[in-house]
Order: sequence, then structure tokens, then C-alpha cells
Amino acid sequence: MKDLKDLSLEELWQLFPIELVKHKNIWKEQFNRESELLKKHFINLNIKSIEHIGSTALPDIYAKDIVDVLVLFNEYSLDEAILRLTKKGYILMNQTETRATLNKGYTISGFAEEVFHIHLRIKDDAPEIFFRDYLLTDLEARKKYEAFKLDLAKKYKHHRDNYTDNKTDFISYYTNLGKENIK
Repeated sequence: MKDLKDLSLEELWQLFPIELVKHKNIWKEQFNRESELLKKHFINLNIKSIEHIGSTALPDIYAKDIVDVLVLFNEYSLDEAILRLTKKGYILMNQTETRATLNKGYTISGFAEEVFHIHLRIKDDAPEIFFRDYLLTDLEARKKYEAFKLDLAKKYKHHRDNYTDNKTDFISYYTNLGKENIK
């Protein structure tokens, strides 16, 4: 049997398609449980905050059944944070000098019952919070985002990069509005 790391990108996209589901109240509970677990994993790593981001943090819209968690550190020890999570079974998805994303709940059989994306960042690198907060206050923008994502999910069910890349301009626009609102 293959391991996830042995699969090509195309095989991974087939195994983990873009599927949006109706909002689930359980997402908040899942975030809270995962947040508490991450605090234990990151003892002594100087966490600034842990935030629920992404569409599962927005009420009443369709989303991928994946809870996005943003961990902001006051001081950054990216390699140490990644090491701690990978030892606990999280899978590193991508990493740059200042950011990393890991997942939990991806299996060789597909998605587990609970799935998380863990985004690791330094304290002020959190544009997703501006986007989330703006959409929480603007129902019309939230519904536009939902409709846009539903359309993209049909087009790019098995191409995660295209799905994500096509959301960039929309997200940037509302992220900037969110930043303007706090000035």
C-alpha cells in the first residue's frame, strides 16, 4: 500500500477533491478542541494567539469540511513548531522561511472524520484575520464568496491549486477592506 508521500499531486487531488458542504456548527467545537491540543504541543513557544480562519469560521456558508487554524507566535521557532507537530502525526504541506502549513486528517483512504489545516506564522502575518472579520460583518460579501467558491468547486474539483489561485483576487479585495475598517 502506498503512503501519501508516494502519491503524485494529481493522485492527491483525486483522493482529496474540493467538496463544499453546508455550514456545520461542529466546526467551532472542532476548532476549540484542536486549539487546546495545539497549546499543549507548543508549550514554551510563545504563542500570541490561535485563530479560527477560513470558511468554516464563517456562519451559514458552504465550506470544505476542513477547519483552518492559524497559530501566531510572538517569537518564531518555525522548525521547532514543525518538528513538534510532525512528531504528533501532522503532515507538512508547505513551508517557506516565515510560514508553514500542516494538515491533520489526511489518510491514504481519503479524509478522516475531522480534518485540519494548521497555519504557522509570526505575530503580524495574519491577513486571513482581516478577511474573516470583514466577512463576518458583511453578509452580502459572505454570500458572494460562497457563490464564487461553489462555482470554483465545480470547475476545479480535482485541482486544488487552481481552486485556491482563483480565489486570490477576491480574498485580497476583501482583506484590504478589512484592513481599512480598522484604521
